[in-house]
Amino acid sequence: MAKIEVESKLESLDTLNDFVHSIIQNSPCTRQQQTQIDLVLEELFVNIVTYAYPESIGKVQVECKLNVDASQAIITFMDQGIEFNPLARKETDVHDRLERRPVGGLGIYLAKKYTDSIEYERFDDSNVLTIMKNLG
Repeated sequence: MAKIEVESKLESLDTLNDFVHSIIQNSPCTRQQQTQIDLVLEELFVNIVTYAYPESIGKVQVECKLNVDASQAIITFMDQGIEFNPLARKETDVHDRLERRPVGGLGIYLAKKYTDSIEYERFDDSNVLTIMKNLG
């Protein structure tokens, strides 16, 4: 398992993407799956920046590992910001007319759609969000 710590600011997203790419490059990850992972990383990281640290810059630890046969990536975000469970939000109805949909929520919908598992827990005053993506 590899770990990185970045500041909770949007400029850290490229560093985070490069880190995850370096881990999954030796896996059977397809180009489409990498694009999906990139989108999920962006959506989840922007949520952390926006909601966990709305008025300050904190630290975000990210762990990334492949399972034994490299057929699954497991990525965990940890921060000590304000408690925020993005999975507790009401599901966005993507079939509803655009003008009737509330602003926000689509990123979590996409994160759920493009991962095989996504879990949140509050542990030791930390937000811990883990995604799993099957590869190949």
